[in-house]
Amino acid sequence: MTFPEPPCYTTAGCSFFPKVEVRLFFMDKETRKMFKTLGYLSTVGLAMAFSIGIGAGLGYWLDKKFGTAPWLFFVFLGFGIVAAFRNLYLMYKRGRNMQ
Repeated sequence: MTFPEPPCYTTAGCSFFPKVEVRLFFMDKETRKMFKTLGYLSTVGLAMAFSIGIGAGLGYWLDKKFGTAPWLFFVFLGFGIVAAFRNLYLMYKRGRNMQ
């Protein structure tokens, strides 16, 4: 089944969708680079929070499962903190290479 084209009421041509020129890269190269770097670095806080949260959550769950409170919580919290700072270091190295 085909649908009829709608009537043309413009002088730009009879097409259903008007032709629009879209410029995706309207910023200069330096501004794009700055926004890309800022976007990348804005994930640092989330990465740290998630690493520590996942470590603490896993430790809490294991403590409840094995009845070893609070030992596994603190062990996995430490693992989460180490993982967070490792991610921070890797992001720093990657961000330095972006410049």
